[in-house]
Amino acid sequence: MPPAFISQRQAVGFVCLVAAMLLSPVALWLVGPPSRAEVYKAVPLTAGEYPFLERQIFEEHSDLDMVFVSSSLMMAAIDAPTVQRELSRAIGREANVVVLGANWQGLDLQYSCCATCSTIGRRAWW
Repeated sequence: MPPAFISQRQAVGFVCLVAAMLLSPVALWLVGPPSRAEVYKAVPLTAGEYPFLERQIFEEHSDLDMVFVSSSLMMAAIDAPTVQRELSRAIGREANVVVLGANWQGLDLQYSCCATCSTIGRRAWW
């Protein structure tokens, strides 16, 4: 049977490669994960209204009167300006209405839940 490595240099290179792969989780743990704000910034515009989500979660600090958390189908069906206008008329002051959702099937629920938890954790709502 022929040897696994042609030279000792090749064997040392293989050991270094395996060690680097095994130690990469430790290196990532030391560096730490990116912040949620950075994650939202990294999503391309073609994936949906993530700049809007980022703004609503991390930059806006006003109180919320109504938050819709929905799939992309319901996000397209809910007309937030109309709801805001009618709610403002009903309560006698300017209402703040936000629709949170994602564009793609499958992960809509997970992204919406993360967005909702982040938003509610940072802003008052009733």
